[in-house]
Amino acid sequence: MNKKKSIKYISALLMYIILIVLANWSLLSGTNLMKWDIWDAQFPNQMITTDAIRSGQFPIWNPLFNYGTPNYAQVGTPVWYIVTIILDLIGYGPTFPGIEYSLHLVIAAMGMFSLTYDSIINNKNLTQYTKYMVAFASGALYAFSGVFLS
Repeated sequence: MNKKKSIKYISALLMYIILIVLANWSLLSGTNLMKWDIWDAQFPNQMITTDAIRSGQFPIWNPLFNYGTPNYAQVGTPVWYIVTIILDLIGYGPTFPGIEYSLHLVIAAMGMFSLTYDSIINNKNLTQYTKYMVAFASGALYAFSGVFLS
């Protein structure tokens, strides 16, 4: 990757982080917590996983679901997901689902930025500024579209 392209990616990343932190400040600061399935299912499961990892055990069993169930039998249980492992090692807390959600928005925005920018980079009809702004807008619209809430 050349230097100009790296600067564009880094500037887009920084702007996405700023936008997402501002948009989700109540989640990140702990003044508002995520609701429903996040609080009722994911948070207790993450606490069990954190406790297991911190005590030196593999998090293979969830005693709260159906009188005990293997974690791997539950669809959507991110036991070995790298973001989950890092947060579990730090120590999962009430604001961590908001941090995890915001981090996923940054990843989604950057992924769509990269996809769009790399797709239109060779278009001779657009200026460099237009290419950057189109890619940045598509990343922002994708991240804030609500897809991750569904």
